Amino acid sequence: MKILRSEPALRAAAALVLASLALMSVGVLVPKPLAVIAAMSIGQGLGILGVAIFGFVVLRDIRHVFRRRRSTPPPPPSERVTSPSRRGGSLAPPSRSKTPPAPTAADVDFDDKEP
Repeated sequence: MKILRSEPALRAAAALVLASLALMSVGVLVPKPLAVIAAMSIGQGLGILGVAIFGFVVLRDIRHVFRRRRSTPPPPPSERVTSPSRRGGSLAPPSRSKTPPAPTAADVDFDDKEP
């Protein structure tokens, strides 16, 4: 089974929701009972499908970020930022280390495949 990529899936979800809105509008503009029932039923189905795809992509991306964050090892105790002690602790920033910072949500590529 091929995993959906985020951007095309979000575009498809937006298109489905807009098509749903258009169908429901046609149902309001054409006041025949059968047209209203058909437009509302099909429109509701398309809208639910679009929202489900959107929710799936959002949950998958959030899960991916948490997995990345969990797999990144914590810094050694000497480099951890701690609050100053009550007995005259220093408020100076910690020394700069040569290790790169952990990736943030802006640095994460959500479209890569998971093993």
